[in-house]
Amino acid sequence: MKKLKKGIYRSRLNKPLNKEAEKFISSLKEDEEILIEDIVGTEAHNIMLYEQGIIKKEELKKILEALEEIKKDFIDGKIKLQEGYEDIHEFLESKVIERIGVEAGGKLHTARSRNDQVALDIRMKLRSLINEVSDNLLNLIEALINLALKEMNSPIILYTHLQQAQLGLFSHYLMAYAEVFSRDFERLNECYKRVNLNPLGACAIAGTKFPINRVRTTELLGFDGIVENSIDASSFRDFEVETIAALSILMLNLTRIVEDLILWSSREFNFIELADEYASSSSIMPQKKNPCILELIRGKTGEVFGSLIGLLTIFKGLPSGYNRDLQETKKLLWRCFKTVNASLKIFISIIKTLTLNKTRIEKMIDEGYLMATELAEELSLKKGLSFREAHKLVGELIKKMLYENKKMNELSPNLIEQLSNQILGKTINVSQEELENIFDFKKALLEKRSLGAPSPKEVEKEILKIKKKIEEYKVQLSTRINKINEALEKLQQLINDYIKN
Repeated sequence: MKKLKKGIYRSRLNKPLNKEAEKFISSLKEDEEILIEDIVGTEAHNIMLYEQGIIKKEELKKILEALEEIKKDFIDGKIKLQEGYEDIHEFLESKVIERIGVEAGGKLHTARSRNDQVALDIRMKLRSLINEVSDNLLNLIEALINLALKEMNSPIILYTHLQQAQLGLFSHYLMAYAEVFSRDFERLNECYKRVNLNPLGACAIAGTKFPINRVRTTELLGFDGIVENSIDASSFRDFEVETIAALSILMLNLTRIVEDLILWSSREFNFIELADEYASSSSIMPQKKNPCILELIRGKTGEVFGSLIGLLTIFKGLPSGYNRDLQETKKLLWRCFKTVNASLKIFISIIKTLTLNKTRIEKMIDEGYLMATELAEELSLKKGLSFREAHKLVGELIKKMLYENKKMNELSPNLIEQLSNQILGKTINVSQEELENIFDFKKALLEKRSLGAPSPKEVEKEILKIKKKIEEYKVQLSTRINKINEALEKLQQLINDYIKN
């Protein structure tokens, strides 16, 4: 039984790779992430080769036995990726040939190229990683819903231009982000459809004359369809860009709520309190409670954005067909998913443990001018003013009260009457009782009538709607996970049967 030396792909070349070149070209470190996918894809491919009469049953049995041994040794930590190989594909094929010889082991790669092989591995890995992110997103949305239910009637100050704008509900604020993250889930859902397609059988670029069955490997590996065009299947990676673009949008959304919580945890705002387990202190200033975990999520967002730019830059200007530049995308992909999943998991814990400083928020509401819009709307609704007239009058009232260092709830009917005559040339009468009702923020929130406004009634409707949506998302996610698991379980049973018989 003959064995091949290292460098099984170098028959055209007289000399082995220079050691420095070997180290430079190797992708083994990144390929460790897809070793299992490479083995499983190879097993499915070889079962198909046997079923198509391309290899013999005894050869298939030897190949599967060797692959299963390598898989077990890797999982058990008994085998490590060694230097001296260009990639995981060369490593795996070499190890199989070492175990069973080139006569049988040399048929493992029949009707296949590293080009369609690595595209297969990446798609198999990405679909699992997308499902993991999707699951974490659903957990985050549920955490936001639970906190919203807990703080259903708690007020919060809403900002535009980072200036106090209007009164809102904290539950309404949380549900805004539940909506945002549900769109992130939907984007990944759409992305998944284009990832979970089988490129195997495209070979290097132009297919093969071997009578392979691409539909069979699609079925064995749990794919939803085939990337039919062999050039497309082996050389285009737009699905990678789409995936990282979706993750970038997710992190963009995450960093916005993170930034709010960082600001709101400061002494100047003091709206929320982070749990001690998710905060840091200072090495020199003993009074500090720093939102370092939130800051790191904010910082790691740049890492994901950078990976997207990295992918686009790698792909820009590549000629059609596989190019070794594509090897560099793997490290960006794995890093992105690790960052996003870690960020989501830790943020869920932060949401579950933070507390709202209601006393501080209500004090700021009473001391500020948040109810100015409510007053303007009341004057327009009930006193016959156009909204622009009401806006002008309230603006002048605020200006006067700021000058006199008075709070808004100190506004008197006399001042409204006086300024309305001066500014509008008409007398506007508002009773003290009417003013007290307008400035009662709890009543003001109950009177928000527009669809999607921060009233408890509207928030309850939104929570019910998103809860229903989440249940649908869970079904979608579990359906696609189950499809993959069932396919791979059947494949494993088939492998076991071939090895035994």
